[in-house]
Amino acid sequence: DKTGTLTQNRMTVVQGYIGMRRFRVTNAGDPSSTVNLEGVSSDAQSLLMLGLALNSSSEKELLPGNVGAESDLLSRWTWRTDKGNKTDQAIPDFVDRVLISVPGSCNDKELPHQKLRMTNRSRGFAIFPFTSERKFMTAVVAGADGVVMQHVKGGSDRVLGMCNRYLSSEGREEPLTEEVTEMITAQIRSIAGDANRTIGVAYGRIGTDGAVPEEEPFVWLALLGIQDPLRPEVVDAVRMCQGAGVTVRMCTGDNLDTAVAISRQCGIYNRLRGDLALTGKDFRNLVYDTYGDEANMEKLWPVLDRMMVMARSQPLDKQLLVLMLMLRGEVVAVTGDGVN
Repeated sequence: DKTGTLTQNRMTVVQGYIGMRRFRVTNAGDPSSTVNLEGVSSDAQSLLMLGLALNSSSEKELLPGNVGAESDLLSRWTWRTDKGNKTDQAIPDFVDRVLISVPGSCNDKELPHQKLRMTNRSRGFAIFPFTSERKFMTAVVAGADGVVMQHVKGGSDRVLGMCNRYLSSEGREEPLTEEVTEMITAQIRSIAGDANRTIGVAYGRIGTDGAVPEEEPFVWLALLGIQDPLRPEVVDAVRMCQGAGVTVRMCTGDNLDTAVAISRQCGIYNRLRGDLALTGKDFRNLVYDTYGDEANMEKLWPVLDRMMVMARSQPLDKQLLVLMLMLRGEVVAVTGDGVN
């Protein structure tokens, strides 16, 4: 399992696109530094900040005794350990770093993302949590004008597939043509190629009858690249295992490009060696198509032997991988954080 095992599980937003406009975060590793989204339209920024603030289950609390620099509000807060996860934490952190310098966005008792949550939840609010099957999270909230909005955050490829419009650099909603879809897909692959987890953000309106208009699903709003640095000891540890005759494989919920980039950094994946990387769905379908037929199983084994990376994997896919390796006669050990 990758997150928290191969990596430090310390996530932060480092780059992305908002309304098709590129941004990069300077001093990404310093959570107390501010972020300037220069050139991003105010409407796009407002929509994004609201959607991100609502779409996170992580919560912060003041440090005992209000410890921290008087001039630095962000340093006086810490994450509650019983709420959310590290990816979730990167999202409200990003909101706070963007809005902390905006007058009226916060006070001594509330960070910007907390104030946004409280203000909007008071008008009516529902949340549909992220699951490994859905790959996205949804917040439904009534706006100040009475319009009910859906804000979606999740795996970039999953969220993009739910959209038929996008927000342009000028802040206008435009049709999501095949050409634009290819452009966004290229953006996703580029950011994933930097070993970033890619998060898609979208929004949509709900009709007065409570239904989502079929012809207007969602509007693609933003792509965020979240980075989780490798643990410094990982490369040597992988090399030592391989030197002892142990085959190291990586499973992750990240998309294929991100998974390949990270596994290459670890020394787990090497395309020149003939290694393979598959999604959990592709691996699952391959097993289901071949299992029980001896002739077909002989086609599965060479693929299994070369598969070093499983991306977009669910808990069942990991279990299936272990089962197939054991049927192959391998002795299997699994490491992870215990969640999946």
